[in-house]
Amino acid sequence: MAQNRRLERVGDLLREVTSEVIRQIKDPAVGSALVSITRVDVSSDLSYARFFVSVMADKDQQKLVLEGLTRASGFVRHQVK
Repeated sequence: MAQNRRLERVGDLLREVTSEVIRQIKDPAVGSALVSITRVDVSSDLSYARFFVSVMADKDQQKLVLEGLTRASGFVRHQVK
């Protein structure tokens, strides 16, 4: 039970920090829509995290934003470390 609470707290912290980093991304595709991190699932050994995002835009724009986030993943990882 305590382990689950710890993973939840780490996920919440990652969500907050990563949300701030996403605002710093200079890719115009990412800045063209509202991007929210809705959930973060963290592995039990804390070595892996899966981020779930919501993009407020039409389908074509959503695809462009997700591609931009993928391109910026190295920047995000570096900033979050």
